[in-house]
Amino acid sequence: ADTRIQAVQALAKTAGPQGCHLPKSGGWPSLIVKNLTERIVKDPVHDVRLDALHALVMTCPPGDPEAVRACCTALKDVHRDVRHAAVLGMPKLAKSGDEK
Repeated sequence: ADTRIQAVQALAKTAGPQGCHLPKSGGWPSLIVKNLTERIVKDPVHDVRLDALHALVMTCPPGDPEAVRACCTALKDVHRDVRHAAVLGMPKLAKSGDEK
């Protein structure tokens, strides 16, 4: 679990706020979102899911549909801290009209 947490934190640091350090070509932003989403949805350790959610909120620009879906999934997480982080992160990921 510690290795996965370090990997998530490294991805977030490399991507920068709202993915500003990622190259626009090559699909890097979507690859980062996909990797973080996979950690949020599938990882059995709540600390990894929590760090992945924090990283997703930090690195994603608002309105990314996959990021919004991952945050919605985190709203149903069994661990209270992950759900709370999803509630706090949703306004940063969603944009007007995403509620549909």
